[in-house]
Amino acid sequence: MEEHLLKDRKAERALVVVFAITLAITAAAHIWTAGRKYTYHHALISTTFATCARTFAGSGLFKLHFIPDLNNPPIGPSDGYTHWPPMTSALLSVCFRVFGTSETVGHLWALAIEVTTALLVFTIACNWLGRPGGALAGAFWLVMPVTVHYGHVILAESLALALMLGAVLAVQRSRPGYAAGFVVLAVWSSWEAVLLAPALWAVAWKTKRPEHRRAASLCTVSIIGAFASVMVLYALANPVMFCDTIQTALFRMGLSKVYSNQVIGVNTLDPAIGFDAIVSRLAVNFPRMLGIFGAAALISLGLARPRGSELVFYGTGIPWMLWCVLMPNHAGAHDIEMLLAAPVASIALAWFAIGVAAKIGGRPTMKLAGGIVFAAALVSQPWIFGTDPPFESPPQMLGFAEKIRSATESDAVVLSPLISTIPLYYSERHIIRCISDLNTAQSLIPSLRKEFPRARFYWVTPLESHPWAEVKEID
Repeated sequence: MEEHLLKDRKAERALVVVFAITLAITAAAHIWTAGRKYTYHHALISTTFATCARTFAGSGLFKLHFIPDLNNPPIGPSDGYTHWPPMTSALLSVCFRVFGTSETVGHLWALAIEVTTALLVFTIACNWLGRPGGALAGAFWLVMPVTVHYGHVILAESLALALMLGAVLAVQRSRPGYAAGFVVLAVWSSWEAVLLAPALWAVAWKTKRPEHRRAASLCTVSIIGAFASVMVLYALANPVMFCDTIQTALFRMGLSKVYSNQVIGVNTLDPAIGFDAIVSRLAVNFPRMLGIFGAAALISLGLARPRGSELVFYGTGIPWMLWCVLMPNHAGAHDIEMLLAAPVASIALAWFAIGVAAKIGGRPTMKLAGGIVFAAALVSQPWIFGTDPPFESPPQMLGFAEKIRSATESDAVVLSPLISTIPLYYSERHIIRCISDLNTAQSLIPSLRKEFPRARFYWVTPLESHPWAEVKEID
């Protein structure tokens, strides 16, 4: 008996060491590449939040009334970016003020969130599966394709996901007050956190435990309050942009084919996709971003739903499933949205692996061989399935930004058919994007002169080769 316990402790310690090593390798890899340019796949998301954070850092949170601005100075009265809650940009702006604005700071911010999420997955899984299961779940999270490919992206959902897991952990430990605090911060980070309310009620319904009902009630009130506070903040500060946020939400829900009413002429920021395309993309991205093993384990956990798994499965799985149903034009269009499913998939995979190991029994050689093969298959999945290339040509985006910087003044206002935010970040110029043509741009000048009376105005057309842009001043 003592020998058996000793072996179990050794196995437990070995798995914890594997998790620690995986965590260290992940951190080292991200630190090594932290200074790279925002030119990778989904870099548009990174530059969106980095630009908002830089403007917050330069102009001040209070001066901008905590309303993110997806542009560079001069900031006009009609500017504002209300498509996402403000906390991600606000917190990142604090990092920029303390450590300076750079790609390194932005990517290390993303690394800090990834490491925190891994530790939360480890702790939540420990409370259900024990320390071996927690170590496996934490390691599986770190090597899941969606984490490997997109863990470095500056993303509002990443911060919200970590805070949502913090709420689930607080409920797991019967601390509803902490859970309520986490969900408030999560909703102020990204809209997906609102869906934690029905998830917690599903847990309470399934377990019928009074403490879960109390936690669901308190968190629901907190979520409603947090959501309403963001809505009121945005509506009072900029009613036009607030209405545009509603328009974008309708588009994401598949109820409109227009992404934004503020886009003039060019409305291809995120084209609407049909029901068949949404289903096919989700069907492809599910195993591609979670891995074959992660996807299969999640399905197995959903079918089995073993005793004690309610908080893990419903609490961490339902927000992602509801987001896919309610916001199909978002979940289907972006493979990075599978990040919301990665924690429950990694815990499901740990549950599955422990079950298989228990069935193998006391055959150490078979366990070792199976573990090595399984680990090799898991680690290789991100490179086997791969990811899409960048939407934009990196030389073209960087060249376009450099041309704008060299040809215009720091307080200039640029109008362009440009869609991407990568040149917006690197040019450090105020760019009004998605303008269809020069005639449309000229028609906007009278109203723009009222907003920016001291600015000079330029029409800039992207080119596919050097000099990358054609710049023309608009009288």
